[in-house]
Amino acid sequence: MSIRLRLTLLYTAILALTLIAFSVTLYLNVRRVTFDVVKSTLAAEAQRLESASVRNGVLEPQAASLTKQNTFAQARGLDGRVLASTRNLLPYEFNLPLNADQLREVQEARPQSAIVRAPGDNGRLF
Repeated sequence: MSIRLRLTLLYTAILALTLIAFSVTLYLNVRRVTFDVVKSTLAAEAQRLESASVRNGVLEPQAASLTKQNTFAQARGLDGRVLASTRNLLPYEFNLPLNADQLREVQEARPQSAIVRAPGDNGRLF
């Protein structure tokens, strides 16, 4: 094996490792920033939802963003029962998932966000 070939392979390996490290770092940073934006948006919408009125078990949010087709909201009591839902969730007759740990966090006033699995899709729950 000639010295030229050895140097070419060495520098190719160094370049490949550098590109992989840069790509992984970039991906992880973009992922973190994106999730931070989603979490802050959900928190802001949850704050706006507190001022929503409830009529016959239907949440009537004041914020237009909560009436979008792919944004759903449910109000639950401290025991976990569904008290009201936004209109766009009513046709599905679907309760947003809330496990025992999440219910305990809500009861202790420690809101968290989590990824939840719904039929045919994933979403973020706050």
